[in-house]
Amino acid sequence: MGSFLIIFVPIAAFLINAFLQIGICRWTATGLIKSIMYGFSAGAVALVALHLLIVPAAVKGDLRDTVFYFIGNGAIYVAAGYLYFQVVNLGEASIRFRILRELRRYPNGASQVVIDERYNDQLILRTRLTRLTNNGQVRFENGVYRLQASTLLIASQFLTFMRRFLIGKSSEFDD
Repeated sequence: MGSFLIIFVPIAAFLINAFLQIGICRWTATGLIKSIMYGFSAGAVALVALHLLIVPAAVKGDLRDTVFYFIGNGAIYVAAGYLYFQVVNLGEASIRFRILRELRRYPNGASQVVIDERYNDQLILRTRLTRLTNNGQVRFENGVYRLQASTLLIASQFLTFMRRFLIGKSSEFDD
């Protein structure tokens, strides 16, 4: 029974992460990225608490096993959280998916002119910069954009780290 309880720790922490994120995103004015960060943080706290509550008893107080399982459960939780973020963010951030959704609105197809109007690089860039500025993630002053501390920046740094760690590159544009 002890082995089952040990694997329960990252699963329970991940469920807390996901359900809390969904609740925050649906029932508060918090944005997607912040809700994901809050959910992940709450799940991490739950992971530590559940680990301290369950694992030492399951391994009969053996400190090495407790630490070993903490590292393993932490890795499982971080990987599950990363996967969850990627799945949730996939439809939100992917221009390719957005283009496919838009093309579905044109049963007879859309001309290059129509697509260019919707996906003009300058329009996309302006829209994203406006969103970043309005959300306080960057500020525009004296003709230049300046980075502000934000949860999106932290998430971006974490995702870059995870991409490099898992697939050896930080974006699809890396060689």
